[in-house]
Formats: sequence, C-alpha cells, structure tokens
Amino acid sequence: MNRLKTTIRYIPVLLVLLLSARLAHATTGTEAFEQGDFSAAETLLENEIAANDDPRKRLLLARIEMQRNEFESAYKLMDSVVDELPDDADAHYWLGASAGSLAGNVSLFRAARYARVVRKAFLRAIELDPQHVGAHQGLISYYMQAPGMLGGDKKEALALATRMTEFAPIEGKLRLAGLYEQMDKPEQARATLTGLTASSPDDPRAYLRLGFAYQADEDYANAIQTFRKATKAMAEFDQAEQVRMSALYQVGRTAVFSENYLEEGIDALTRYIEAAPGQNLPGPDWATYRRGQLHTMAGNAQLAQRDYTAAQAMTDDEDLLKAVKRVIE
Repeated sequence: MNRLKTTIRYIPVLLVLLLSARLAHATTGTEAFEQGDFSAAETLLENEIAANDDPRKRLLLARIEMQRNEFESAYKLMDSVVDELPDDADAHYWLGASAGSLAGNVSLFRAARYARVVRKAFLRAIELDPQHVGAHQGLISYYMQAPGMLGGDKKEALALATRMTEFAPIEGKLRLAGLYEQMDKPEQARATLTGLTASSPDDPRAYLRLGFAYQADEDYANAIQTFRKATKAMAEFDQAEQVRMSALYQVGRTAVFSENYLEEGIDALTRYIEAAPGQNLPGPDWATYRRGQLHTMAGNAQLAQRDYTAAQAMTDDEDLLKAVKRVIE
C-alpha cells in the first residue's frame, strides 16, 4: 500500500496543465484562468458563480485548488461537478486527477478508497471520449503502479498506451517507451524512441529520452549527438522550449561525463545560463558548476575558479556546496 500512496501522488504531475502566461486585460474568470492569472480567476469565477451558478466554472475553481495543493477542496468541488455533468469526459478526468492528488496525502486506508475513484473516473472519461489523452495517461500510470487488488495491470497499461499511438502518435509512443523502461525492456524502449525520431524528426522529446538512454549506457558520442538534435528540433507544443533547454543542459553534462567535447559543452552551458531556465530544470548554479568542471578539463584554471565561486555564491543546495568545496580546496 505504501507503493500505492507514493504512486498516486505523482499521477497529477502527468495530468495538471501548467499555464505560465500572465493576464493583461481579462474580463471573465474563464479568460483569467486561461491566461494563468489564478488569483484574479478565482475572484472573478466566485463572483460569476454567485450570480449564476455554472458547474464548468466550478471545475476551473477545482483546478485552481489543485494548483495550490488544496486537494480535498478540489475533490469535493469535482464530485459536485460530475453530479451535474455526468456525461462530460473532462469532468470525470479532473475528478480522477483530484482524487489521485488527494490519495497521495491521506492515510493508507483512505488512499485505497480514492484509488478506486481514480480508476473509475478515468475509465468513464475514456468511455465518453475514447481519444482523451489525459485520461489515458492517468489510467496508464494507475495500471502500472497500483497493486493487483486495486486493478493494477501492466498488460492493460501496455494495451492502453498502444491504443494511444493510434490517435496521439507522439504522446502514445513516448508513453509506450516509458512503460518498456519501467518493465526493464530497454531494447523495446530504444526501438520505440528511435522509430519516433524517424517519424517525427522535428519533435525534441524522443531525442531527449533517447539521449538519456545513451548517457546511461556511457555511450557519450551518441548521447551528445542525440541531445544536440533535441536542441534543434523546433516542433511547438506545451513546454517544448523546456525540453530543448533540458537537452542543452545535457549537452554540457555529457561533455563533463565524457571529458570530451569541451568547447561545445562550455558553449551549451553558457547559452543555458543566459537563457535563465525556468522551473523543473537544473538551476544556473549547477550549470555554472558544470561549466567550471569543463574549464578545469580544458586547463583554464582562472575561468574554472570563477565559475566555482559563482556557483557557491548562488546556491543553497547542500550537494552542490559539497561538490564545490571539494574542487576549491
């Protein structure tokens, strides 16, 4: 059951839409929400609901609550929304997402109860909309990690990911590769990713994942070449730039591991630092430290010292501080 609780905590990471743009002149709560101004959206939506209740606006309030990690209130809101919108796939999807979030933050006994809601809600969303990507993603995660007594089933997860490839080829194949990795089938995972780079050469995601596989195998020549391709793959989708930035950092990191490609690695990390990477990516402190390592390898002691000192000054990461201390002393 510990595994169940841990697993469901991470389901919303796959599900929750990350909105970063700020609101300029929103006139409705829905517009404010779509622009990412959740504080304004909450006030506007509450006022609009008070004047004329609308379950779809309560759904947006529930999503705002999830952003704030207020999972119980989000779940209660979504439970009421589903009662009023029983044939709405998105309503069931967000009910499952909120139940999954809540399950990771309650007792093990209650987690099992919410786990059943997660599975039922995602299944209903897919029944209503057979091409609902989010519900497929959430249900795949559930099948992979939940114990058998609660419906966990790796074969069902594979079947669902395979079905996804029919209506969402890129997302489905990425998910399929991830399942193969979890099931310790690296050859199938790599073949899936390689095929995806051939069929969708402008999408950076498969290149990034394939680069990590090469890096783990210490095949640094292929790793850096593949990360390089990811930085140049210009398909646009949510978080596409984050994927390209991650690949840029990995070019520098691979150069460190391989003790080769020094100039390319230094250039990549410099560009990465200047781009001011956002959340969920290594910070400029680690990038600066990695660049210092490359300067050391290149024999540029003065530049290396500059970077080590700068990394030390900008971080509170204990691991990084220890690493810097080792190279400075």
